[in-house]
Amino acid sequence: MAEQSKKSYLSAREFIDSWEKEIYELTYLDFFTFLLINELASELEKKYFSGVRQDDFLFLNNDEIGLLAFNIGDSIQLFFEKNCFGSCQLNCPIQLNKTISSHDLLQREGLILSEKFHHSCQRKEDCLYTELLNYVVLDSLLDFYNYELGVVMDEKDHDIIVLVEFIMKVIMNFIRTRGQKWLATPDETAGEQFDRYLQNEEYSWDGGFGDLPEDDVEGDEWKVNQLGPAEVMEDFRQAYAHDYRNVSEFRVVEKFSDFMKNYLELENIRELNSEDIQEFFLVVLVNEYLVVDNFALENVVEIFEQMVEFIAYNYEHSLIKDFTHFRKNVVPEIERTFTVSREYQNTHPLVEYLISKESSDSSLIEGFFEVKGKTDGLLTLADIHLNTVFKQVRPDRLNHTRIKKGDIIHGQVILKNNQWHLVHLEMLYSKYARPHLF
Repeated sequence: MAEQSKKSYLSAREFIDSWEKEIYELTYLDFFTFLLINELASELEKKYFSGVRQDDFLFLNNDEIGLLAFNIGDSIQLFFEKNCFGSCQLNCPIQLNKTISSHDLLQREGLILSEKFHHSCQRKEDCLYTELLNYVVLDSLLDFYNYELGVVMDEKDHDIIVLVEFIMKVIMNFIRTRGQKWLATPDETAGEQFDRYLQNEEYSWDGGFGDLPEDDVEGDEWKVNQLGPAEVMEDFRQAYAHDYRNVSEFRVVEKFSDFMKNYLELENIRELNSEDIQEFFLVVLVNEYLVVDNFALENVVEIFEQMVEFIAYNYEHSLIKDFTHFRKNVVPEIERTFTVSREYQNTHPLVEYLISKESSDSSLIEGFFEVKGKTDGLLTLADIHLNTVFKQVRPDRLNHTRIKKGDIIHGQVILKNNQWHLVHLEMLYSKYARPHLF
């Protein structure tokens, strides 16, 4: 995993000494800060200042990068102690995807003073982003340049804004993908985690860059050789369990893990592609949850978006761009067809059809029928496996107004009075599902 090759800008010993604590006094929040400092410094060096000329007034050398990351990390910990884990009860760091209620907004307004940069707060992640930007990162950055380097700047400077946005992206991504475990129980002792680092350290900050220990911070589960889908999904589940502990749809992660193992037979998470995720949504998921109450597709999509980000960040296998396209173009069609199918099953359950006379009609044909056209409420259907065409099919109890050309109906038709009738709908699929129905 990439984590093994990351440089340590601040050794565990230096961090402990600077915190002026005994090792048994260190907490998960302290450990989170230690990891964040090194992560932020690494990202700044590799992805930001590597593209900044040395004669640019913003340019920082490695020691300055480490010091800036330390200052920001220190300020974030103080903010968490006094606000997120102190006076504020919203628990934003471990409930990033929870929506903000009107009561939450009133509580938040009583805690904040003023904001230089405003962002809409629909989710708790949005509020956390805004507050960290305004009250921590921006001030830390301006203080560093103004007082440490003597470069006079303010929040209106374009280059500072660009740098702030980069830093905020690193921080929020770190909180999402690696911070959940530590922030969920911030007061728990982290002596064991720090001791692992102390035992593996070979170089200090002053002596150069030291590699992070091979067993990494979360234990053996983060080792590079553990890239199997089941292990990765378990890592993700543990990291996000607190964020989604009240959302039943999070169980979908386990089903997706089984899908990768038993159906796709993947041995390495990097074998996963966007088509596999689409197949799971288009065919497996909709059938599994068709008759499950209180199932919200939107929540599952949100979880998978976090999962894709988690895999990209921790296992260097990015499907983010493909998933964004999938969410924008395919998910609305899944939502439409799933809703039609669910409403039909709720009003015309399978058991009702099985005891009807239509189920034993001698002309009955079951299949997957593509909707080729709609005329005056009648459908033209073509069996996608047999290439048989059925013209002027009466949809009977199916609400045809929400049916689109290209949709695929899994159902049963019978011939009655020289006209075909759709007598039962098993499932309505969008056109995107066709490659996966053979």
